[in-house]
Amino acid sequence: MPRFLKSSSKAHHVTRVLTLFDTQGRAFSIGARTTAKFMDSISRYFAVALGRHGVTVNTVSPGMSDACVMGQTSQEFQDAVKGRVESGWTPMRRRGTAGDIADVALLCSDEARFVTGHGISVDGGSSLMNPDFPLALQVPG
Repeated sequence: MPRFLKSSSKAHHVTRVLTLFDTQGRAFSIGARTTAKFMDSISRYFAVALGRHGVTVNTVSPGMSDACVMGQTSQEFQDAVKGRVESGWTPMRRRGTAGDIADVALLCSDEARFVTGHGISVDGGSSLMNPDFPLALQVPG
């Protein structure tokens, strides 16, 4: 353990660790899925290991958003993503914004002092959808 965590001082600085990683843009990538699982596991490990020191560890996984590399892709690709999102594959039926992702920064606030070891997908619900089943079976009429 680093020396600052072993301090016997009564005034400990409470630390929040928030990792941010994007896997939604590469939904069919084995590497992205592996990275996501690794980040979830390592975050849970550190949440347990550092919890007694007042350190919280959480992860945020943003989905396809205006804040990602979408602007660097072809217009054809952007239109295809927009169509998929608006058709219901993202239950909120829109892409996220930088603000949507930034709002999860509440995990770094003192109000979230008892939240640790969790991963949050900021993707409008798209991570809840299963591409192996038709959309009509997943979204109510």
